Amino acid sequence: MHGYNAKGLDYLWSLVGMFGNAVPTTYPLRLRTCLSLVDNVERLGIARHFRDEIMSILDETYRMMMKYF
Repeated sequence: MHGYNAKGLDYLWSLVGMFGNAVPTTYPLRLRTCLSLVDNVERLGIARHFRDEIMSILDETYRMMMKYF
């Protein structure tokens, strides 16, 4: 809100275009949270213990993204 960021503005316009002039309130946040969790688990080096859970998150993310692109 306080600074101009062209990429941020482009992202917001793409959301408005994808969702018919309405921006969802939870979709991007949930997606970001899940992917951040996967990233942190991999950075900790314990991803091998959570293969099924990680694949589940990545599969769900892929399905969600394919609905809108």
